[in-house]
Amino acid sequence: MSDLNVRVQRDRPVCPYCKAAVEGGDVWLCPACFAQHHAECHHEHVACATCGHGRPAAAAAATASPPAEHAGLLAAVDDPTSNAVTTIGLLLISGVFALVLGAMLLAVVTLARGG
Repeated sequence: MSDLNVRVQRDRPVCPYCKAAVEGGDVWLCPACFAQHHAECHHEHVACATCGHGRPAAAAAATASPPAEHAGLLAAVDDPTSNAVTTIGLLLISGVFALVLGAMLLAVVTLARGG
């Protein structure tokens, strides 16, 4: 049997806000994703630059914008007369119908077997 030598090399962490190496000094560690930030960067950005943890809800909602390719879909969902809403409704109804039909079929098969 041969010996297995494993060497783990860890790169210096990089601040996700300023992209500079985090070396000593004051460091802020995100409690959600454990990303390391310079304390000054966290103070300036207020939230984790990786996962957004700590961002006030109002600020997150105000700065969040959907991707451009989703704009048409979102507009269609907001418009109750659009075909997208009708299609979603039909899909939901057909899904419920399929579940009910499947349950009825299972009951018939079970009764036919004498169960």
